[in-house]
Amino acid sequence: MTSDAGLLLIREVDRKLGLTQAVARAEEDGRQAGKIEHRLGSLIRQRVYAICAGYEDLNDHDSLRHDRVLQLGAGREGVLASAATLCRTGNRADRAAAWAAHQVLVEQFLASHAAVLGLTATLQRRFQQRGIKQRACTEFRYAAKSWPRRRRVVARIECVKHVIANLSGGQTIDSSDPCAK
Repeated sequence: MTSDAGLLLIREVDRKLGLTQAVARAEEDGRQAGKIEHRLGSLIRQRVYAICAGYEDLNDHDSLRHDRVLQLGAGREGVLASAATLCRTGNRADRAAAWAAHQVLVEQFLASHAAVLGLTATLQRRFQQRGIKQRACTEFRYAAKSWPRRRRVVARIECVKHVIANLSGGQTIDSSDPCAK
């Protein structure tokens, strides 16, 4: 019995999207190959899946490393990495590692929305031929109610000439120029 069976669903979603695998490939593993007991991909999955299950504290991993569901999710038979190993892995992560992980997430986000937006090379060529500005960038200062101070926000705005959305029941919305509204 386990209260963390949702980790198996998370594992399947991760397998389909390949996020933790892509992050592991993007990160540079500077450890000595002969001394590695836990592969970087397994460490990343262990940490991410535990956070998804509500165990954000590294101290939890001293007992979680023996959890069969987390072991199954992380793709490792036997004991997972200790809290100390995960801590050292996290401490080794630098700005380049954070940037690499960020790029993987952004690429996944864009790939998931590319089909929805229908931004194809053909549409982009049409925009360029007609001289339609596709993107604009701006910045401003903003403070949400929960923020102690105003922060710099950088925004990237994209104008799509044609937006077609399929709704349930076969309805279609076609807005020929949403930027003009």
